[in-house]
Amino acid sequence: MQATKYRGKWYYLNGYTILVILGFFLFKSAYDILFVSFKANIFLTIYVQLWGIVFLLAYFFEENNFVFRWAIKICKKST
Repeated sequence: MQATKYRGKWYYLNGYTILVILGFFLFKSAYDILFVSFKANIFLTIYVQLWGIVFLLAYFFEENNFVFRWAIKICKKST
């Protein structure tokens, strides 16, 4: 059975939510690097781990949103 290619409001809402979360951790880690003198940047660690989770979830839920589709395209072009 073939998956339907329905792109409703949840398709875009899920993708934008993921981008907002990733953007928050990216800007928070950049702020901490520039203005706060921590020995270890926790937000950068979380940001990198979130990208790993995005690529892992993309393997299982490719048709869920446009971020996962983009991640699968990156993986397929690198092989």
